[in-house]
Amino acid sequence: MANVVAQPHFIFGLRTGVKNNLCFCDEQTVVFPAGNNCVCYNTIRSSQRLVPGSEKSQAMCALAISANRRYLAVAERAEKATVAVLDLHHQPGKTKRRVLSAGDLPAQEFICLAFSPDSKYLIGQTGAPEWTLIFWFWEKHKILATVKTGTSNNPVKQVSFNPFNHTQLCVSGAGVFKLFRYAEGCLKQSSFAKVDSIHLLSHAWIAPERVVAGTDTGRLLVFENGDLRRELLMSADRSERAADRRFPIQPSLSVSKTGFHRQVEMKRIKGSDLSQNPTGLRVASVVSFSRGFACSLGSGRICLFVKNENDSFTRSRDIWIPADPYSNDPGPSDNQDIESMCVSPAEETLAVSTDRGQLYSISLSAVAVDQEKAAYLDLLAQSFHSKAITGLSVCIRKPIVATSSLDCCVRIWNYETKTVDLCKEFQEEAFSVALHPTGLFILVGFLDKLRLMNLLISDIRIFKEFTVRGCREVSRGRAEADSWLKDPADAGHMLLHSLCITARDAAGLPLWLVCFQQWGPHVCSCQWERHPHLLFPSFENILNLKGHSGKVRSVAWSPDDGGLVSCGMDGAVYEWNTQSGKRASECVLKTCSYTGVVFSSDCKTILAVGTDATLKEIQDCQVLREVSADEGTYTSVAVSHSGRVVFAGNANGSVTAIKYPLPMQKEWITHQAHCGPVTKVHPVL
Repeated sequence: MANVVAQPHFIFGLRTGVKNNLCFCDEQTVVFPAGNNCVCYNTIRSSQRLVPGSEKSQAMCALAISANRRYLAVAERAEKATVAVLDLHHQPGKTKRRVLSAGDLPAQEFICLAFSPDSKYLIGQTGAPEWTLIFWFWEKHKILATVKTGTSNNPVKQVSFNPFNHTQLCVSGAGVFKLFRYAEGCLKQSSFAKVDSIHLLSHAWIAPERVVAGTDTGRLLVFENGDLRRELLMSADRSERAADRRFPIQPSLSVSKTGFHRQVEMKRIKGSDLSQNPTGLRVASVVSFSRGFACSLGSGRICLFVKNENDSFTRSRDIWIPADPYSNDPGPSDNQDIESMCVSPAEETLAVSTDRGQLYSISLSAVAVDQEKAAYLDLLAQSFHSKAITGLSVCIRKPIVATSSLDCCVRIWNYETKTVDLCKEFQEEAFSVALHPTGLFILVGFLDKLRLMNLLISDIRIFKEFTVRGCREVSRGRAEADSWLKDPADAGHMLLHSLCITARDAAGLPLWLVCFQQWGPHVCSCQWERHPHLLFPSFENILNLKGHSGKVRSVAWSPDDGGLVSCGMDGAVYEWNTQSGKRASECVLKTCSYTGVVFSSDCKTILAVGTDATLKEIQDCQVLREVSADEGTYTSVAVSHSGRVVFAGNANGSVTAIKYPLPMQKEWITHQAHCGPVTKVHPVL
């Protein structure tokens, strides 16, 4: 298997739903999860170092970076939850990994992690049903103490160490605010704050004895030695008065005045209906630094608080997520909820991640200097898709990849510069894409129509539409376009090269199969009613490909563009003669619903995958050989340009590289690429 080497090179995207999913390794490098990998991204060089997750991992749940920025803790969901502690100072590909477990506890996931300030200890909060906090001396793989912290009715949201004292811990959540102290081999609760009706979402230490916590109703609560001392109702108004933004936190107050204010604040908090959120704001994330702290406020806004000389804090600036330059409506960016925030080691940069899978940053020093202008975040790398990717196409002549997504965007990625060349947001979801070999045109399938577009310098512009509804699959051949471009008569009309499109209506049934083929001035199409069609360059329909009785899930051209193969949920794999529109061969297996199909490089065999979890090699209407998946079910398949490797995507997020011709014994390598099903696999030149 020495000749079958497939290693991850670069990842576009961010995995949301992971607690603390953005951390600084150093002043220029951030760490975030993407798929089943942790990405160490250098913001100056735009380079990535990828740290893969465990092979048996179902998903990443939480991250934590040590105070010395050397160790990264990754919580992974599995039948028995684990925490992997990675040494980021090791050479790429040789990252040292220590794996911690919950011992005898039946934990399936850790929802939050935190390192001690001396980086020697680690705490992890398990989820339902146990809700147990585990205290590790992680270098020795030793559990020092455990304690139950929450219930299903009072789930824990965050745990942390006191940065000034590694023996003191804080736990917060829905109706939960507890301080623990580690002593004599156990965790002892040292505070009993009455917060039964308060839903705490986040917290941060701002002094050795003080914690500021955010709620789901837009409040900031200040606890001192575990007791609730102050409360601030955050306003949604941009132009708040300075007096309304100031709340003092005194180290010592007079007995009478302190007692009065404590009673009033506690009474107001208890008496209010905290299930109501009249402002629609949530303080989902809080992060502290030496000059103050920052907290999110509702959607798209961060409030920056600075420390004063008298140990009080003033709300100095509001920082906003900017409007999306690719969107026709600026609203979606403003409506992004901030999931995580972190400050660089030198406290020069604030970085944030959002629930729509975007990364932003801002210079804190620049914000402090320029107080007049409105402060806006900048993209940390480039914008990513925020929902599932539905279509994928790789250009033959240019280093670009096109993707479509349920977020209504079509993006053109450059895999050499690792940037987004183009992005276009449409009014509806895009289901499929296919790039012309020249990289100048793209075909996109939507719910109502199929659209042919020009790829311009700064825009994707429609110039031809086809009445093909719900186009779910687009495939183009792999042969070069020079053959038809040499003919001036064809060059003026054949704008597409070897494209095949399947479309399904709202019920998911096969509706159209449209093929733009290279070897002549015609385009073919297959309709639901199964009447043959063939299209001339004027896109007039003259041929249908008849046969499938269920959903057509995948189509592929042969490497020489002389043949076409399709597969469907009806268990049929059909090879078509594109000149006559008749079936050249067929293989029907009712016990398998096929999801992916491709020709071998010599055009003699067909490779197909489906719900029976096997990769089948089909020739002359017979299944010659089968390769079973180790786990999960194969969802898609592709053949390398050399023809010596077959790549099979899996429903569990893995990609298997199999030597071709298919081996009699197990000779393949599996890479855990994603945490969800692989929808498309495509070779890159």
